[in-house]
Amino acid sequence: MILQEPFEIILSQLIELISKLDRDAYKTEMELLSGSTLGKHFRHILNFYENLYQGFLTGVVCYDTRNRDSQIEEDPSYAKKQFTDYMVKLSVLPGQTTLQLEAKVEMDSEKTSLMTNTTVEREILYVIEHTIHHMAIIKMAVLHYYPKIAIPANLGVAFSTIRQTA
Repeated sequence: MILQEPFEIILSQLIELISKLDRDAYKTEMELLSGSTLGKHFRHILNFYENLYQGFLTGVVCYDTRNRDSQIEEDPSYAKKQFTDYMVKLSVLPGQTTLQLEAKVEMDSEKTSLMTNTTVEREILYVIEHTIHHMAIIKMAVLHYYPKIAIPANLGVAFSTIRQTA
């Protein structure tokens, strides 16, 4: 897979950050996050990896249906294991496998599903970008509430931004 290195970099950063958070920090509601928690953000990120893997198995990936596993939201050790498992599962998928991407949208109060062709590799790129976006939000909260936790400078920064500043 062409995206193997960025995929592993992002997930390794995410797993490393989870390792630095104790259970209380992980599940504390934060005003900066509109009352959400770091754990809920990590669970949201993980849902996209779960949905991509499930989509590979079924041929249809849909990010609109999510498993809101409260254990992922509250237990950093469990979340870390889940991310590690998905890093392994997704890293071996054949990138050029064709999938259908389903997007559930509501137009004029009518629920509609849109379907389009995609590939595993394209969707891995999407979940990488989605992860970076949420890691930027998580980074702001950690820096605000837990300034003593060391965070890599590039955590939550897009690869294109890193290239431009190098």
